[in-house]
Parts: sequence; C-alpha cells; structure tokens
Amino acid sequence: MCLCQQRIKFWGHIIEHGHIRMDLGKVKAIQEWKTPKNVTEFRSFLGLANYYRRFLEGFSRRATPLTALLKKGRDWNWSKECQVAFDDLKQAMISDPEQTCSSGCNEALF
Repeated sequence: MCLCQQRIKFWGHIIEHGHIRMDLGKVKAIQEWKTPKNVTEFRSFLGLANYYRRFLEGFSRRATPLTALLKKGRDWNWSKECQVAFDDLKQAMISDPEQTCSSGCNEALF
C-alpha cells in the first residue's frame, strides 16, 4: 500500500494537489442523462445532482422548480420550467469538470 499518492479517486471525486474535483466519468454520465419521464428517474438524477451540490454555485436556486415535483400529493407534471431548470443544472455540472470545490470541502474530506 502506497500512502504517497499524487492523485486519489474517492467516491466519485478526484483528490489531487489539495483540490477536489468531480470524476470525469461522472461528468460523462451527466452529459448523457436523458430528461426524466417519471418520479423514479427524476429522483435518481436529483440524488446525483445533490451529491455534487458542493461544486455548484446556487444549487438550491437552480433546483427549486425541480424539487417542487417531489412535494407530497403533487402529480407528475414535467413543465417547460422544469426542463429549463434540469438543463441549467445539468449544464452547470458539466461546464467545468475541473472546477474545484467551494469552501469547506477540504475540511469535510480530509
């Protein structure tokens, strides 16, 4: 076991030179993610997005139209507003795959 690694893959992250980045394999999966057709597919996407939220400035604001779909008693209705929010969130996740984490990540993982 070598403890002097320059680069470590850990739970969907790349840790390198004191920075935490999204794994490029996950970025590719996000690029190819299709528009959800039901709540189950949507929860899957939102779970992934939530996992990487620390990399996304304004995550809560971007996801608000989407999280409204999960409210109790609400019927599935994928509106144009949902599509715009989905595309925006997806684009934010893939636009800068080398983006480093905002404040607090290093303390959380190290």
